[in-house]
Amino acid sequence: MAILACGIIVFMRLTEERPFRDLSASDISEVTVSVNYYGTVLTLSDNQAKELVAILRKVVVYDRVHSDRLAFAGGQNPTFDIKKTSGGIITVLGFGSDIIIIDGVGYGAKERPLGELQKMYDSLGWED
Repeated sequence: MAILACGIIVFMRLTEERPFRDLSASDISEVTVSVNYYGTVLTLSDNQAKELVAILRKVVVYDRVHSDRLAFAGGQNPTFDIKKTSGGIITVLGFGSDIIIIDGVGYGAKERPLGELQKMYDSLGWED
């Protein structure tokens, strides 16, 4: 039984990925956050962008998610648009406690970093 448990743990480690492992604050020129519900876009301060990078570096994703739930992405879910100094843009949508959407692709993800992402979003002071 212990061998089976070890095998499962090793398999999970091999299939997990940290898509933002190499992201640093110096890679970012600007971060904006929007929520369709509010119709407002906020630009993060440099300190907030650093906090976002620290959270994103912890994100662990697994397999792609093919779900009808993704069709409803947006609405009240925060969208972080990360403009890189290299000219590219990364779009990150926190979607619930176990799914993250990166550049339009949904992934299963560990809950703790997504909770931190939601907490950061909540601290931005959105007004009705």
